[in-house]
Amino acid sequence: MALPEDRLREAEERMEAGRIRALIIEDNQDITANLYAFLEPLGYELDCSANGHIGLEMAVAGTFDVIVLDIMLPGMDGLAVCRALREEHVDPTPILMLTARDTVADRVTGLDCGADDYLVKPFSMCAGAPCAGAADPQRLTLGRH
Repeated sequence: MALPEDRLREAEERMEAGRIRALIIEDNQDITANLYAFLEPLGYELDCSANGHIGLEMAVAGTFDVIVLDIMLPGMDGLAVCRALREEHVDPTPILMLTARDTVADRVTGLDCGADDYLVKPFSMCAGAPCAGAADPQRLTLGRH
């Protein structure tokens, strides 16, 4: 596994070349398809998993610029995935939690686990810049529905 500094340097090089890699860990196929339809035309290189354990393995084995992470996943919930990435693997990759859990306590829990941002479903893709990294490619931003 690459050191966090190496991963950040690799991410910076990809972004300078216009190649942003995102990992989507989401079990809802419709949401995953919508994310693909929105992000691929913007130049994102996408990988996905519908299972928390497999998503964690992919995140650890790969080099991603951002991770979009659901909480309610089969195999391992997103909170455990996020916690493992931050605490066990010391992974600095930005994590956007995208979930149906909408209470303030849920949001606080997600951010306390190490998520960088927390977006509640349903959501809509924003129609203009800055969006999905148009202003800052490391920060995936989607609008609230």
